[in-house]
Amino acid sequence: MKFTVGDIIVEYEPRYAFFSKMAEPFLAEEQEADITIEYDATEIETIHMRSNNSLPVSESFYVLEKLARKMLEYDALWMHSAVISVHENGYAFSAPSGTGKSTHIRLWKKVFGDSVQIVNGDKPFYRLMDDQLLIYPGPWRGKEQWGSKKIVPLKTLCFLEQAETNEIKRLSEDEILPLLLTEVVMPENNIQVDTFFHILDFIVTNIPCYLMKCNISEEAAVIAYNTMVRGEKKNEN
Repeated sequence: MKFTVGDIIVEYEPRYAFFSKMAEPFLAEEQEADITIEYDATEIETIHMRSNNSLPVSESFYVLEKLARKMLEYDALWMHSAVISVHENGYAFSAPSGTGKSTHIRLWKKVFGDSVQIVNGDKPFYRLMDDQLLIYPGPWRGKEQWGSKKIVPLKTLCFLEQAETNEIKRLSEDEILPLLLTEVVMPENNIQVDTFFHILDFIVTNIPCYLMKCNISEEAAVIAYNTMVRGEKKNEN
């Protein structure tokens, strides 16, 4: 089957219905594939044993890992993050699983309503094109299956931590890279390494990045919005 990640066409023949259902909203059967991923039962079994996930879920992670490295050939990397769109700009929230990315973007939807759209709930790709980083949604949307096929430019990136009270701060360039490296798939060869770090360097030097310690109150969404959306607009002016 063929499916889209942004405007990239990927071909893979799944063995389990789990991934077929995940990819269903992104099907692109009539188009020629840019990337082909081959089934590998041994690698899927290895992921299964390593993660203790079911084989169907392990297959979805296998496809993601393979695609994450192949997408580097298109100047794109995968980052564990949830992305929303406000005024046609993308705002990304990155954190380890269980931290509360879904909860936080749900708060944005609750407080700001239809002005907020969810682009991808868990595992989008970021493609460097024409001096901007475009967010490419795909089938990996998290357990809630939140997302769309909308491509938007990344405006700001925020790393989340759980806390009892809400506070947000702008990160220095030295602080950003270690946080990024915990939420991406590392490259396999030297060619991929060059592209990988080129994209990371673009994020560090061009994308405003924040660390937000937050709880699950609506105040958290308001503080984040006022800093990431309104605050950055003021900086541009």
